[in-house]
Amino acid sequence: MPAFSPDCSAIPAEYASLLQTAAEAMPEYFSRPDAGMLSFRLSAPDEFSVSFSASGAVISAGSPHGFLRALGCAAAGREAAGKLRFATLGVMLDCSRNRVYTLEFLKRFLLKTALAGFNLLMLYTEDVYELPGEPAFGYMRGRYTPEEIREIGRYARRLGMEVRACIQTLGHLEHLFTHYQYSGIRDNAGILLADDEASYALIEKMIRFWAENLPSKQIHVGMDETHGLGRGRFLDIHGYEPRKEIYLRHLSKVCAICRKYGLTPSVWSDMLVRFDDPEALRPLLPPELKLYCWNYSATEEKTYEELLERHRRFGRETAMASAVYTYNTFCWFAEKTEAVLPPCVRACEKQGIRELLITVWGDGGAFCNSDSAFAGLLYASNAAWGTEEPGLAGDLFRALCGEEYSLFRKASGLHRNIRNQLIPVPGLLWQDPLQGGICSYCFSRYGDVMQIYLRDLQEIHRDLAERTLSPSLREIFSVIDLLLWGISFRVKLLNAYAERRRGILLELRDRDIPVYLEKIAEFDRCFRGEWMRSAKPFGLEIIQRRNAGLAARVRETARRLDEFAGGKLDRIEELEEALRASRIPDFHPAPPVFSGCIEIY
Repeated sequence: MPAFSPDCSAIPAEYASLLQTAAEAMPEYFSRPDAGMLSFRLSAPDEFSVSFSASGAVISAGSPHGFLRALGCAAAGREAAGKLRFATLGVMLDCSRNRVYTLEFLKRFLLKTALAGFNLLMLYTEDVYELPGEPAFGYMRGRYTPEEIREIGRYARRLGMEVRACIQTLGHLEHLFTHYQYSGIRDNAGILLADDEASYALIEKMIRFWAENLPSKQIHVGMDETHGLGRGRFLDIHGYEPRKEIYLRHLSKVCAICRKYGLTPSVWSDMLVRFDDPEALRPLLPPELKLYCWNYSATEEKTYEELLERHRRFGRETAMASAVYTYNTFCWFAEKTEAVLPPCVRACEKQGIRELLITVWGDGGAFCNSDSAFAGLLYASNAAWGTEEPGLAGDLFRALCGEEYSLFRKASGLHRNIRNQLIPVPGLLWQDPLQGGICSYCFSRYGDVMQIYLRDLQEIHRDLAERTLSPSLREIFSVIDLLLWGISFRVKLLNAYAERRRGILLELRDRDIPVYLEKIAEFDRCFRGEWMRSAKPFGLEIIQRRNAGLAARVRETARRLDEFAGGKLDRIEELEEALRASRIPDFHPAPPVFSGCIEIY
């Protein structure tokens, strides 16, 4: 492990303060008086480099984030050089899909992302912050206090990073509407009632909270995917009005509130792109509005170029949002991320885009392992900095997280595409052992490909089982272990029942079901440990309910097998239903939607 004694006299004061913050958090790298010297040279604003000699290391940089990335590479013991293709390289962290990160985790996250070369953190917070006079807003959701947000902002400034709010002021407010207090300002689903004074009073409280507690003068106000706008209570009150007109009027009012508090607003651009030709909308948009174009799945550079060219015609500043694939996954899906990010970066560079935002979404319950998500962010930062040398991500990951990048990369094989469709791993993991559902669908529709997937997954399982795993990797291993066992159990159960092999059914009850329950308990224990290491306790209950529900259904399966083998039942109806379906040509039972991240109780 390299260690350094910095020559602070030769480092500009601005950079010396950054070094001091990094040294306080990582003294083993940067506060060793007996170690090699760390010296500094000024470079072009968007470049950095690291070189080593017998006496120590020399880092060159021309910007705070370049300096910090160079520090990260020095700590990793890697000579590296790069040129940032963007003035702003940001991370958007989803704090609204159950997992609300603790202040301590966010500080560690800020440090690691700064040393990876990022200079912006967006906190995606739908209702997880405190508003005066709104006790139901974010109740039991782990909402942030003003003091926590101010501390996040203070620590970010010490690292030369900006923290911005990324909120919602129109849609994606389903959690808010679980409280009856807000039923009067609900249009439908998760959409606020436009043109209502109470809606704008609440929005003003939201915007004021961030204006008062973060130094950033920019705020992202969301407003994406509001497809049902004007089709609920708005329609009952005002009658039909084109969605575009409602949206633009609401946008204008929200932007006016932002101006009142000295903030420059931005929105996700998907609705605007759907409404009309950009040149027709151009004069109708507030002049200060910034657009965030997003595409998380395209693998062709041309797709991004066409999308960005369309945005250029809006005549507004445009940022690009891509993603590290972490949603509905237990582990960063490397294969998908690596297919999506490079063409996006190349297209942005060609189009002169100045800000790239890497989103870390938590759809489905935010059950993706946080260390694996950071592995994906390192891949993204290397692509954005043009430093994709073999092994660099691994060395950085080891220095910043103390983990093996290659193992997380291997474990990401837990997720796989089948003919352009993502294997529904969460549905398979939490599937009902009697009803099957998603398991039956996958094997009836993609049986040959599922066999290949299971073979590869078993290979990953064997590899990880032979190693001493960190708690983080142990959690991912417990997912793979439970997943393989659950799929195997379902297949054996259905086959044995179809042949009425009571002896095998009793063996499943006596031998397999106790092991099944043990594996559920192990996953639950590992998951809780990792959750509590990074997040507030709120939201954990959603995953624990899923695990408890699965365990209850496994125990019910044992009871039914007892009753069937003992002659109390002449048939098990769920298994009969599955067997009937399997005999219908070209019938693939549609997989039920497993429990989402919202549960009303």
